[in-house]
Amino acid sequence: MVQERGFAPKNQLASSSYIIKSSRNMLQSRARAKESKLDVKRRLKYLGAARVSLDVLRLYWDGTNVRREPSRQHVEILAECFHKEGCHRLKLHNHIPAKISQDYLDSALRNSSVSAHQLLNGVPELTFPDDYKLDYLHGLHRIEAAREFLSETDKWWTVDLYLSDLDTNLETCLIKEYSNEEEPSDSERWRARLKKTRARDMTTLLRNEELTEAFDSLLPIYGLWDGMMLTTIHKITPMKCPELITNYLERIKKFYSDLVEGDEHVIQKINPATMKAIELRAPRASTKDVKFL
Repeated sequence: MVQERGFAPKNQLASSSYIIKSSRNMLQSRARAKESKLDVKRRLKYLGAARVSLDVLRLYWDGTNVRREPSRQHVEILAECFHKEGCHRLKLHNHIPAKISQDYLDSALRNSSVSAHQLLNGVPELTFPDDYKLDYLHGLHRIEAAREFLSETDKWWTVDLYLSDLDTNLETCLIKEYSNEEEPSDSERWRARLKKTRARDMTTLLRNEELTEAFDSLLPIYGLWDGMMLTTIHKITPMKCPELITNYLERIKKFYSDLVEGDEHVIQKINPATMKAIELRAPRASTKDVKFL
């Protein structure tokens, strides 16, 4: 059989495809095994969650690398978010991980009249001696912002406790996992810069899930947002007729969706110039406008 120039035999292509597929399966199998092993270790070392005084908390330092210092800008952004949205310490993604020895934990449980079972099924308050420091692995900026924002009688944070004899792999894994929640998001940075009245209007809007979802559904039509201003929200929310506003927003979405025959890719191309061109058009009343559209 003569092989055409530039083309590999079918059996060679099949063999290459098999090798690639086998390699992917092997890599995925290794990843699952590693992930499963770390998960088992984590479950064995996890002790539960507790409310801990900020005075007790200290960022863990192994003594080898340069001691980490907080970014002032980062702290100010988080503190401003706390001022505008409140400090949600009990939410899972706001917890910070910390290491503690079994002896110190047992002592804290006795002094706090708390059981190990309560740690795993709630978030009790743990008290420690004044001279004790609990080493947390990540969350430096949240803790520093909390020190500035919270009142003297309310300075605590939710801590996920792990036995102190963590191996390097698990400790690194925990730091990476919790660090994903540490950096302020773009939205947090943006909201922190809002003036008081605009921040209040934004908070009011976000509390209304139906209205928020209706606005979100219009996000793909970016040309609509050219004239949108936060200062108009305070005119909408006092109307106390969210169903009417939601229905109106849905009609807007349907109009533009019908205009592009439901094509999600085309609808994203509707820009401010397009919006300006079709403003004040009345296709039901004008054949000229129908042809234009």
